[in-house]
Amino acid sequence: GNSSGGAVVGVGVVCMDILALVKKFPKPDEKIRTTETVFQGGGNVGNTLTGLSRLQVPSAIVTKVGDDDNGWRLTEEFKEEGIDTSGVVVVKGMPSSFTFVVICAETQTRTCINTPQPEPLCLSDMKPELLESIETSLKRRVSWLHVDGRIPNSDLQMVRICRARWG
Repeated sequence: GNSSGGAVVGVGVVCMDILALVKKFPKPDEKIRTTETVFQGGGNVGNTLTGLSRLQVPSAIVTKVGDDDNGWRLTEEFKEEGIDTSGVVVVKGMPSSFTFVVICAETQTRTCINTPQPEPLCLSDMKPELLESIETSLKRRVSWLHVDGRIPNSDLQMVRICRARWG
């Protein structure tokens, strides 16, 4: 574990993944049935922080979701994994991002169809007091910053905030 070390803050895009396992990909206009369907949180930063949290590394996420069912489920899933969600920005009336992931058992391949949310993280979401509130919530210093690179301006702003805070 990482009981005496600092925490990791992850900044990036999250989405609800809807995983649909099929025996084979359909032909055009063909209707097929899934063998299994799973709803789970996705996105590079969420996946990374989930892995770190399972390794007992304290972590927090900075992301943006809508106030819809997917946004609520994503936030709750992070909490259940032990990830601090004090940096989650919830936008009223906005739908959260989701991705259909069709997984083919026959070919061992997958196809992703993403529906991005209309408003990603932006510079105004990256406030200097955000790190302080995360550190207070985690009860420890943030030592590492993980950015997924999907929103370069927001990622760069968070890097600047961290440099200003820690030198």
